[in-house]
Amino acid sequence: MSTEPVRIALLARPGAAHDRLRGVIGEAGGDCVFDGDPTEVAPDALAATRPQLVLVALDPQVEEVLERFDDLLFDPSVDVVYEEAELAASREGWEVARWQRHLVAKLQRHGDVLPPGREPEDDAEEAPPPAEVESAPNPFDPVLAEGDGLEQDGPVGAPAEPLDAEELPSFEWSLSPGPEDAGSREDEPVAGEAPAGDGIRLGDPGFTHTDPEPADDAASKGRFELDLELLESRISGLELVHDAPPGPGPVGGVLVLAGIGGPDAVRQLLGALPAGLPRPVLVHQQLDGARYDKLVAQMRRVSTLPVELGEHGHALAPGVVHVVPPDLGLEPGPDGYRFKEGAELIGVLPAADSAVVLLSGSDPGLVDGLMKQRLAGALVLGQVAEGCYDPAASQALGSRGGETDTPVNLAARIAARWPAEGDRA
Repeated sequence: MSTEPVRIALLARPGAAHDRLRGVIGEAGGDCVFDGDPTEVAPDALAATRPQLVLVALDPQVEEVLERFDDLLFDPSVDVVYEEAELAASREGWEVARWQRHLVAKLQRHGDVLPPGREPEDDAEEAPPPAEVESAPNPFDPVLAEGDGLEQDGPVGAPAEPLDAEELPSFEWSLSPGPEDAGSREDEPVAGEAPAGDGIRLGDPGFTHTDPEPADDAASKGRFELDLELLESRISGLELVHDAPPGPGPVGGVLVLAGIGGPDAVRQLLGALPAGLPRPVLVHQQLDGARYDKLVAQMRRVSTLPVELGEHGHALAPGVVHVVPPDLGLEPGPDGYRFKEGAELIGVLPAADSAVVLLSGSDPGLVDGLMKQRLAGALVLGQVAEGCYDPAASQALGSRGGETDTPVNLAARIAARWPAEGDRA
Protein backbone atom coordinates (compact mmCIF):
# COMPACT_ATOMS: atom_id res chain seq x y z
CA MET A 1 0.00 0.00 0.00
CA SER A 2 1.64 3.25 -1.15
CA THR A 3 1.43 6.39 0.97
CA GLU A 4 1.05 9.91 -0.35
CA PRO A 5 4.31 11.93 -0.32
CA VAL A 6 4.57 14.71 2.23
CA ARG A 7 3.66 18.11 0.83
CA ILE A 8 6.75 20.26 1.54
CA ALA A 9 7.27 24.01 1.11
CA LEU A 10 10.81 25.40 0.96
CA LEU A 11 11.53 28.93 2.16
CA ALA A 12 15.11 29.76 1.22
CA ARG A 13 17.03 32.48 -0.51
CA PRO A 14 18.94 31.46 -3.69
CA GLY A 15 22.33 29.92 -3.06
CA ALA A 16 24.16 26.76 -2.00
CA ALA A 17 21.94 26.18 1.02
CA HIS A 18 18.81 26.36 -1.14
CA ASP A 19 20.24 23.87 -3.63
CA ARG A 20 21.17 21.37 -0.95
CA LEU A 21 17.82 21.62 0.78
CA ARG A 22 15.96 21.19 -2.49
CA GLY A 23 18.05 18.08 -3.20
CA VAL A 24 17.23 16.60 0.23
CA ILE A 25 13.51 17.11 -0.43
CA GLY A 26 13.87 15.04 -3.60
CA GLU A 27 15.90 12.39 -1.78
CA ALA A 28 13.19 12.16 0.88
CA GLY A 29 10.57 11.56 -1.77
CA GLY A 30 8.64 14.67 -0.76
CA ASP A 31 6.33 16.64 -2.95
CA CYS A 32 7.81 20.16 -3.12
CA VAL A 33 4.62 22.21 -3.54
CA PHE A 34 6.31 25.56 -2.98
CA ASP A 35 9.84 26.93 -3.46
CA GLY A 36 10.37 30.62 -2.88
CA ASP A 37 12.51 33.37 -1.40
CA PRO A 38 10.76 34.51 1.80
CA THR A 39 12.03 38.05 1.25
CA GLU A 40 10.05 38.26 -1.98
CA VAL A 41 7.05 35.90 -1.89
CA ALA A 42 3.69 36.69 -0.31
CA PRO A 43 2.45 34.65 2.68
CA ASP A 44 -0.86 34.01 0.92
CA ALA A 45 0.94 32.34 -1.99
CA LEU A 46 2.61 29.94 0.43
CA ALA A 47 -0.60 29.20 2.36
CA ALA A 48 -2.49 28.48 -0.88
CA THR A 49 -0.29 25.42 -1.54
CA ARG A 50 -1.50 23.81 1.74
CA PRO A 51 1.88 22.37 2.78
CA GLN A 52 2.14 19.74 5.48
CA LEU A 53 5.73 20.70 6.29
CA VAL A 54 7.67 23.94 5.82
CA LEU A 55 11.47 23.79 5.52
CA VAL A 56 13.10 27.13 6.34
CA ALA A 57 16.72 28.06 5.62
CA LEU A 58 17.56 30.65 8.27
CA ASP A 59 19.88 33.58 7.64
CA PRO A 60 19.77 37.21 8.88
CA GLN A 61 17.66 38.41 5.94
CA VAL A 62 15.12 35.60 6.32
CA GLU A 63 14.80 36.13 10.07
CA GLU A 64 13.83 39.76 9.53
CA VAL A 65 10.83 38.86 7.34
CA LEU A 66 9.80 35.53 8.86
CA GLU A 67 7.12 37.11 11.05
CA ARG A 68 4.99 37.64 7.96
CA PHE A 69 4.51 33.85 7.76
CA ASP A 70 3.54 33.35 11.41
CA ASP A 71 -0.06 32.35 10.63
CA LEU A 72 1.18 29.31 8.74
CA LEU A 73 4.30 28.56 10.80
CA PHE A 74 2.28 28.46 14.03
CA ASP A 75 -0.47 26.33 12.54
CA PRO A 76 -0.56 23.14 14.69
CA SER A 77 -1.34 21.04 11.61
CA VAL A 78 1.89 22.13 9.87
CA ASP A 79 5.33 20.85 10.81
CA VAL A 80 8.19 23.34 10.60
CA VAL A 81 11.87 22.42 10.25
CA TYR A 82 14.50 25.13 10.59
CA GLU A 83 17.99 24.77 9.13
CA GLU A 84 20.88 27.20 9.42
CA ALA A 85 21.62 28.29 5.85
CA GLU A 86 25.32 28.85 6.52
CA LEU A 87 25.78 25.42 8.07
CA ALA A 88 23.76 23.70 5.36
CA ALA A 89 26.04 25.20 2.73
CA SER A 90 29.36 24.69 4.53
CA ARG A 91 29.17 21.02 5.51
CA GLU A 92 31.61 18.75 3.73
CA GLY A 93 32.48 15.06 3.43
CA TRP A 94 30.77 12.62 5.73
CA GLU A 95 29.05 15.46 7.60
CA VAL A 96 26.96 16.14 4.47
CA ALA A 97 25.75 12.53 4.26
CA ARG A 98 25.02 12.43 7.97
CA TRP A 99 23.13 15.72 7.91
CA GLN A 100 21.13 14.62 4.87
CA ARG A 101 20.07 11.36 6.57
CA HIS A 102 18.79 13.22 9.61
CA LEU A 103 17.00 15.83 7.53
CA VAL A 104 15.41 13.15 5.34
CA ALA A 105 14.15 11.43 8.52
CA LYS A 106 12.54 14.70 9.63
CA LEU A 107 10.93 15.28 6.26
CA GLN A 108 9.64 11.70 6.14
CA ARG A 109 8.45 12.02 9.76
CA HIS A 110 10.30 9.06 11.22
CA GLY A 111 13.39 8.54 13.34
CA ASP A 112 15.35 6.08 11.19
CA VAL A 113 18.69 7.78 10.55
CA LEU A 114 20.78 4.69 9.72
CA PRO A 115 22.70 4.63 6.44
CA PRO A 116 21.22 2.56 3.59
CA GLY A 117 21.75 -1.14 4.07
CA ARG A 118 21.91 -0.82 7.87
CA GLU A 119 18.25 -1.28 8.68
CA PRO A 120 17.85 -3.44 11.81
CA GLU A 121 14.85 -5.24 10.32
CA ASP A 122 16.81 -6.27 7.24
CA ASP A 123 19.69 -7.44 9.38
CA ALA A 124 17.33 -9.55 11.45
CA GLU A 125 15.75 -11.14 8.38
CA GLU A 126 19.03 -11.90 6.66
CA ALA A 127 20.70 -13.35 9.71
CA PRO A 128 21.29 -17.06 9.04
CA PRO A 129 19.89 -19.52 11.55
CA PRO A 130 22.45 -20.92 13.97
CA ALA A 131 24.09 -24.04 12.63
CA GLU A 132 23.51 -27.27 14.49
CA VAL A 133 26.72 -28.42 16.09
CA GLU A 134 27.24 -32.15 16.04
CA SER A 135 29.03 -33.53 19.05
CA ALA A 136 32.24 -35.19 18.04
CA PRO A 137 33.38 -38.37 19.77
CA ASN A 138 35.51 -37.70 22.79
CA PRO A 139 38.76 -39.68 22.67
CA PHE A 140 38.83 -39.74 26.46
CA ASP A 141 35.66 -40.59 28.32
CA PRO A 142 36.07 -40.12 32.09
CA VAL A 143 33.05 -42.33 32.73
CA LEU A 144 34.67 -45.21 30.90
CA ALA A 145 37.92 -44.49 32.68
CA GLU A 146 36.17 -44.78 36.04
CA GLY A 147 34.60 -47.99 34.85
CA ASP A 148 38.04 -49.53 34.46
CA GLY A 149 37.59 -50.61 30.89
CA LEU A 150 33.93 -51.52 31.00
CA GLU A 151 32.46 -51.93 27.57
CA GLN A 152 29.82 -49.51 26.39
CA ASP A 153 27.09 -50.38 23.94
CA GLY A 154 26.63 -47.85 21.13
CA PRO A 155 28.78 -44.93 20.10
CA VAL A 156 30.62 -42.76 22.56
CA GLY A 157 28.49 -39.81 23.65
CA ALA A 158 25.15 -41.51 22.77
CA PRO A 159 22.48 -41.18 25.47
CA ALA A 160 22.21 -44.18 27.73
CA GLU A 161 19.00 -46.18 27.79
CA PRO A 162 17.03 -45.88 31.04
CA LEU A 163 17.36 -48.74 33.50
CA ASP A 164 14.46 -50.52 35.10
CA ALA A 165 14.07 -50.12 38.82
CA GLU A 166 14.48 -53.88 39.24
CA GLU A 167 17.90 -53.77 37.56
CA LEU A 168 19.28 -51.12 39.90
CA PRO A 169 21.52 -52.51 42.67
CA SER A 170 20.23 -52.10 46.20
CA PHE A 171 22.28 -50.59 48.99
CA GLU A 172 21.74 -50.84 52.72
CA TRP A 173 22.97 -48.10 54.98
CA SER A 174 23.44 -48.35 58.72
CA LEU A 175 24.57 -45.86 61.33
CA SER A 176 25.28 -48.48 63.95
CA PRO A 177 28.94 -49.24 64.63
CA GLY A 178 30.45 -52.29 63.07
CA PRO A 179 31.54 -55.23 65.11
CA GLU A 180 35.14 -54.08 65.08
CA ASP A 181 34.17 -50.65 66.45
CA ALA A 182 31.66 -51.72 69.08
CA GLY A 183 34.14 -52.49 71.76
CA SER A 184 36.88 -50.01 70.97
CA ARG A 185 34.67 -46.86 70.94
CA GLU A 186 32.06 -47.83 73.49
CA ASP A 187 33.63 -45.86 76.32
CA GLU A 188 34.98 -42.87 74.30
CA PRO A 189 33.02 -39.63 74.76
CA VAL A 190 31.58 -38.07 71.67
CA ALA A 191 33.13 -34.72 70.69
CA GLY A 192 31.11 -31.91 72.15
CA GLU A 193 29.29 -34.14 74.67
CA ALA A 194 29.23 -32.69 78.15
CA PRO A 195 28.88 -34.58 81.42
CA ALA A 196 25.42 -34.55 82.93
CA GLY A 197 24.63 -31.62 85.19
CA ASP A 198 27.25 -29.35 83.66
CA GLY A 199 26.79 -26.41 81.22
CA ILE A 200 26.19 -27.05 77.52
CA ARG A 201 29.45 -27.22 75.64
CA LEU A 202 29.20 -27.00 71.84
CA GLY A 203 32.29 -28.77 70.56
CA ASP A 204 34.70 -26.18 71.95
CA PRO A 205 35.35 -26.77 75.66
CA GLY A 206 35.74 -23.00 76.04
CA PHE A 207 32.16 -22.30 74.91
CA THR A 208 29.94 -22.93 77.93
CA HIS A 209 26.40 -21.83 78.64
CA THR A 210 25.38 -21.68 82.25
CA ASP A 211 22.54 -20.01 84.06
CA PRO A 212 23.50 -16.44 85.07
CA GLU A 213 23.79 -15.53 88.68
CA PRO A 214 20.79 -13.66 90.07
CA ALA A 215 21.30 -9.88 89.75
CA ASP A 216 21.15 -7.45 92.61
CA ASP A 217 17.56 -6.15 92.35
CA ALA A 218 18.24 -2.96 94.31
CA ALA A 219 21.24 -1.94 92.20
CA SER A 220 19.41 -2.67 88.95
CA LYS A 221 16.40 -0.62 90.02
CA GLY A 222 18.53 2.37 90.97
CA ARG A 223 20.44 2.29 87.70
CA PHE A 224 17.16 2.10 85.74
CA GLU A 225 15.66 5.10 87.54
CA LEU A 226 18.83 7.12 86.88
CA ASP A 227 18.73 6.31 83.16
CA LEU A 228 15.03 7.20 83.02
CA GLU A 229 15.63 10.61 84.63
CA LEU A 230 18.43 11.34 82.17
CA LEU A 231 16.21 10.37 79.22
CA GLU A 232 13.35 12.58 80.46
CA SER A 233 15.67 15.56 80.80
CA ARG A 234 16.88 15.14 77.23
CA ILE A 235 13.34 14.75 75.84
CA SER A 236 12.17 17.92 77.61
CA GLY A 237 14.75 19.92 75.65
CA LEU A 238 13.68 18.58 72.28
CA GLU A 239 11.27 20.31 69.87
CA LEU A 240 8.92 18.62 67.45
CA VAL A 241 9.74 19.15 63.78
CA HIS A 242 6.23 20.38 62.97
CA ASP A 243 6.20 22.94 65.79
CA ALA A 244 8.31 25.37 63.69
CA PRO A 245 7.41 25.92 60.02
CA PRO A 246 10.21 24.91 57.64
CA GLY A 247 11.97 27.71 55.80
CA PRO A 248 11.89 27.83 52.01
CA GLY A 249 14.61 25.83 50.33
CA PRO A 250 16.79 27.17 47.52
CA VAL A 251 14.96 27.51 44.20
CA GLY A 252 16.53 25.71 41.26
CA GLY A 253 15.94 25.75 37.54
CA VAL A 254 16.01 23.80 34.28
CA LEU A 255 19.38 23.61 32.51
CA VAL A 256 19.27 22.60 28.85
CA LEU A 257 22.56 21.50 27.26
CA ALA A 258 22.93 21.14 23.48
CA GLY A 259 25.55 21.17 20.75
CA ILE A 260 25.60 20.17 17.10
CA GLY A 261 22.10 19.40 15.91
CA GLY A 262 20.70 20.96 19.06
CA PRO A 263 18.89 24.13 17.89
CA ASP A 264 16.03 22.18 16.34
CA ALA A 265 15.63 20.06 19.50
CA VAL A 266 15.77 23.20 21.65
CA ARG A 267 12.98 24.74 19.56
CA GLN A 268 10.81 21.67 20.05
CA LEU A 269 11.47 21.64 23.79
CA LEU A 270 10.77 25.34 24.34
CA GLY A 271 7.73 25.24 22.10
CA ALA A 272 6.20 22.52 24.29
CA LEU A 273 6.92 24.12 27.69
CA PRO A 274 3.82 25.72 29.20
CA ALA A 275 3.49 29.41 29.93
CA GLY A 276 3.94 30.26 33.58
CA LEU A 277 6.57 27.61 34.34
CA PRO A 278 7.62 28.51 37.90
CA ARG A 279 11.33 27.87 37.29
CA PRO A 280 13.91 29.61 35.10
CA VAL A 281 15.12 27.78 31.99
CA LEU A 282 18.78 28.10 31.03
CA VAL A 283 19.74 27.12 27.46
CA HIS A 284 23.46 26.42 26.96
CA GLN A 285 23.69 25.86 23.20
CA GLN A 286 27.13 25.57 21.60
CA LEU A 287 27.18 27.62 18.39
CA ASP A 288 29.73 28.22 15.66
CA GLY A 289 30.25 31.93 15.36
CA ALA A 290 28.64 32.78 18.74
CA ARG A 291 25.50 34.31 17.21
CA TYR A 292 23.55 34.05 20.43
CA ASP A 293 21.49 37.16 19.79
CA LYS A 294 20.13 35.50 16.66
CA LEU A 295 19.46 32.31 18.62
CA VAL A 296 17.39 34.37 21.06
CA ALA A 297 15.36 35.79 18.17
CA GLN A 298 14.72 32.29 16.80
CA MET A 299 13.66 30.88 20.15
CA ARG A 300 11.28 33.78 20.78
CA ARG A 301 9.33 32.72 17.73
CA VAL A 302 8.52 29.27 19.12
CA SER A 303 8.60 29.67 22.91
CA THR A 304 5.55 30.45 25.02
CA LEU A 305 7.98 31.77 27.66
CA PRO A 306 9.90 35.03 27.26
CA VAL A 307 13.44 34.47 25.97
CA GLU A 308 16.34 36.69 27.05
CA LEU A 309 20.09 36.67 26.48
CA GLY A 310 21.99 36.06 29.69
CA GLU A 311 24.40 38.81 30.69
CA HIS A 312 26.86 39.33 33.52
CA GLY A 313 25.09 40.48 36.67
CA HIS A 314 21.57 39.61 35.51
CA ALA A 315 19.47 37.56 37.92
CA LEU A 316 17.60 34.38 37.06
CA ALA A 317 13.87 34.91 36.75
CA PRO A 318 11.22 32.18 37.04
CA GLY A 319 9.25 31.55 33.88
CA VAL A 320 11.98 33.07 31.67
CA VAL A 321 14.25 31.30 29.17
CA HIS A 322 17.84 32.53 29.51
CA VAL A 323 20.16 31.79 26.57
CA VAL A 324 23.58 31.40 28.20
CA PRO A 325 26.74 32.16 26.18
CA PRO A 326 29.74 29.90 26.89
CA ASP A 327 31.63 32.47 29.01
CA LEU A 328 28.84 32.84 31.58
CA GLY A 329 28.16 30.83 34.70
CA LEU A 330 26.13 31.20 37.88
CA GLU A 331 26.91 32.63 41.28
CA PRO A 332 24.61 32.20 44.31
CA GLY A 333 23.72 35.25 46.32
CA PRO A 334 21.36 36.35 49.08
CA ASP A 335 18.68 37.23 46.52
CA GLY A 336 19.12 34.16 44.30
CA TYR A 337 21.41 33.26 41.43
CA ARG A 338 23.02 35.72 39.04
CA PHE A 339 25.10 35.31 35.91
CA LYS A 340 28.83 35.83 36.32
CA GLU A 341 31.59 35.74 33.74
CA GLY A 342 34.01 32.86 34.24
CA ALA A 343 31.83 31.08 36.81
CA GLU A 344 30.65 27.47 36.65
CA LEU A 345 27.26 26.68 35.17
CA ILE A 346 26.81 22.94 35.73
CA GLY A 347 26.29 21.70 39.26
CA VAL A 348 25.62 25.14 40.77
CA LEU A 349 21.82 25.03 41.01
CA PRO A 350 20.39 22.98 43.94
CA ALA A 351 19.94 19.42 42.68
CA ALA A 352 16.78 18.74 44.67
CA ASP A 353 14.90 21.48 42.80
CA SER A 354 16.54 21.37 39.37
CA ALA A 355 16.53 19.52 36.07
CA VAL A 356 19.22 18.94 33.45
CA VAL A 357 18.24 18.10 29.87
CA LEU A 358 20.80 16.63 27.46
CA LEU A 359 19.91 17.33 23.85
CA SER A 360 21.76 16.57 20.61
CA GLY A 361 25.47 17.35 20.76
CA SER A 362 25.79 17.40 24.55
CA ASP A 363 29.06 16.31 26.12
CA PRO A 364 28.85 12.62 27.19
CA GLY A 365 31.64 13.28 29.69
CA LEU A 366 29.12 15.13 31.87
CA VAL A 367 26.89 12.11 32.42
CA ASP A 368 28.69 10.62 35.43
CA GLY A 369 28.52 13.89 37.33
CA LEU A 370 24.87 14.36 36.38
CA MET A 371 24.02 10.91 37.71
CA LYS A 372 25.30 12.04 41.12
CA GLN A 373 22.96 15.03 40.90
CA ARG A 374 20.17 12.61 40.01
CA LEU A 375 20.80 10.72 43.25
CA ALA A 376 20.51 14.05 45.06
CA GLY A 377 17.05 14.64 43.59
CA ALA A 378 17.71 16.29 40.23
CA LEU A 379 15.56 15.43 37.21
CA VAL A 380 18.09 14.33 34.56
CA LEU A 381 16.66 13.73 31.08
CA GLY A 382 18.06 13.05 27.63
CA GLN A 383 16.85 13.26 24.04
CA VAL A 384 15.98 9.87 22.60
CA ALA A 385 18.46 8.61 19.99
CA GLU A 386 15.86 8.34 17.23
CA GLY A 387 15.97 11.54 15.21
CA CYS A 388 18.83 12.93 17.32
CA TYR A 389 21.78 14.19 15.28
CA ASP A 390 24.42 13.46 17.95
CA PRO A 391 22.97 11.18 20.66
CA ALA A 392 26.25 10.23 22.40
CA ALA A 393 25.36 11.92 25.70
CA SER A 394 21.79 10.61 25.75
CA GLN A 395 22.98 7.09 24.98
CA ALA A 396 25.47 7.31 27.85
CA LEU A 397 22.66 8.51 30.09
CA GLY A 398 20.36 5.70 28.98
CA SER A 399 23.05 3.07 29.59
CA ARG A 400 23.22 4.24 33.21
CA GLY A 401 19.48 3.97 33.72
CA GLY A 402 18.58 7.56 32.83
CA GLU A 403 15.36 8.58 31.11
CA THR A 404 15.34 9.55 27.43
CA ASP A 405 12.45 10.74 25.27
CA THR A 406 11.53 13.16 22.51
CA PRO A 407 11.95 16.90 23.24
CA VAL A 408 8.17 17.35 23.38
CA ASN A 409 7.77 14.58 25.94
CA LEU A 410 10.73 15.89 27.94
CA ALA A 411 8.91 19.22 28.17
CA ALA A 412 5.87 17.37 29.54
CA ARG A 413 8.05 15.75 32.23
CA ILE A 414 9.37 19.16 33.26
CA ALA A 415 5.86 20.63 33.34
CA ALA A 416 4.69 17.74 35.53
CA ARG A 417 7.56 18.30 37.96
CA TRP A 418 6.87 22.04 38.25
CA PRO A 419 3.24 22.73 37.26
CA ALA A 420 2.20 26.27 36.48
CA GLU A 421 0.17 28.15 39.07
CA GLY A 422 -3.12 27.55 37.26
CA ASP A 423 -2.39 23.85 36.75
CA ARG A 424 -1.83 23.01 40.41
CA ALA A 425 -4.51 20.99 42.10
